[in-house]
Amino acid sequence: MRLSALLLLPLSLALASASQEPLVNSQPTDEPTVEPAAEPTPKNAYLASTELFPPGPEVAHLTTGSTLDIEPPLSPRHEKAKAQLLDSLIRTPQNWARSHPRYRLLEVLHGLRRHEYRYVEQLREWGEAYQTLPEAQRELIRASTTYHTNFDLIRNLWPKNGALATNILEHALEYYEMDPAELASYIETAEAQRSWDYQPSITDALNHLVRDWTADGAHEREPTYAPILATIKDLLAKHPADAGTFKVLVPGAGLGRLAHEIAALDPRIEVTANEYSAYMNTCYRYVTTLRTPSSTSWHPYINWWSHQPSLAETTRAVHMPDVSINSSSVLWIEGDFLREFASEEGAYHAIVSLFFIDTAKSSLDYLDAFSRLLVPGGSWLNLGPLLYGSSPKLQLNLNDLLAVSEAMGFAFQPTPEEFGPLTLPHRTARARELGYLYNARSMRRNTYQAQFWVARKESRTYTPFPPPEAEPYNFAPGSHF
Repeated sequence: MRLSALLLLPLSLALASASQEPLVNSQPTDEPTVEPAAEPTPKNAYLASTELFPPGPEVAHLTTGSTLDIEPPLSPRHEKAKAQLLDSLIRTPQNWARSHPRYRLLEVLHGLRRHEYRYVEQLREWGEAYQTLPEAQRELIRASTTYHTNFDLIRNLWPKNGALATNILEHALEYYEMDPAELASYIETAEAQRSWDYQPSITDALNHLVRDWTADGAHEREPTYAPILATIKDLLAKHPADAGTFKVLVPGAGLGRLAHEIAALDPRIEVTANEYSAYMNTCYRYVTTLRTPSSTSWHPYINWWSHQPSLAETTRAVHMPDVSINSSSVLWIEGDFLREFASEEGAYHAIVSLFFIDTAKSSLDYLDAFSRLLVPGGSWLNLGPLLYGSSPKLQLNLNDLLAVSEAMGFAFQPTPEEFGPLTLPHRTARARELGYLYNARSMRRNTYQAQFWVARKESRTYTPFPPPEAEPYNFAPGSHF
């Protein structure tokens, strides 16, 4: 049975009432008409629709390539990682908990399934709020702007966004070998218990698609990746020709663009990337199936009307991906970084932590893992702020973090002045003002004074740390050599 038929639960009936009735009427009705819920747009059918507004001008990106018509075969490393991933998703009565990878995956799929409805519901609320304005104000707005028609215009664009969520969902069910009936049962139970679907996390993941895999994200990617890619090139040049592959680990890889850019630098580079978030992982698994640049489009800016300079900008479509993607060039490991790499030692020549080290309960756990995972003389490259979250147990300032790193055997290396000014006069960390998740054409800017440094592993002589607290489910950590 088709996924859409299995998931037609009572909540989705509200989507039909929002899909046909005008969102703004001069006389709002008390009883909206409820019609049978429509099937989601079939996979990729929406690509043939006409764009209301043309895409923005092309922005140069770091890596280009011809379209790959045939997915490269999986290497033994990729096949092993996929088998370990599916093993980790097995549920039993003894290991089932909200922290279980399968439970977290079901939460994501629930959100993807409800994504289209949730926004139409929000749009209706905005329309109803508009109706409460005094008639004199609405009359003036109608006479001077098209604002009163924006609701229906944008509602008619939203199915393309809903189709993107549906395509990600359908691919996830296939990739993770999950029965749609299991998801339908989960949604029914969750919504009966008033447990909803975390739309902010869905929106955040889709915004990262813009950042990582569209031309709209180039203004953030290029200044962010530049010092990292330049440093990796320099390290590779010093790597002996007879020493084999140069192995790079990218923990907290998000949606994977940096990992793929590193892999594209040289065929001698072998990249392993890791990401914990199931929201990011489902989107990554989908985007790496897109074989043709600009083959998918959607309207990411219509769900937030603040900071918009014009209706054309609000409704502008973006196209994805901006480059051909070779999914086999990166080994993608899902799950908790500390758990997944617990059995490896001296396996990588470089570790790149981008917007990552402040996500730990204790950053020292990450630093300890970096030290263990690097070969002697291996390099740790970091770029990011210190925006501590997730109930941290430790919140070091920059100077203290660098001092602790030195005490753990890392020697900080000089870096070019072009990477930014020194943040502290006696340290080598350099400041780079980097944008994060904003539309460059909007009136909003979101920036960090991110810190870039390169540290060499000189020794590992400190007292080993006890392993972090285990999650309430158990499966053996893998080896990703």
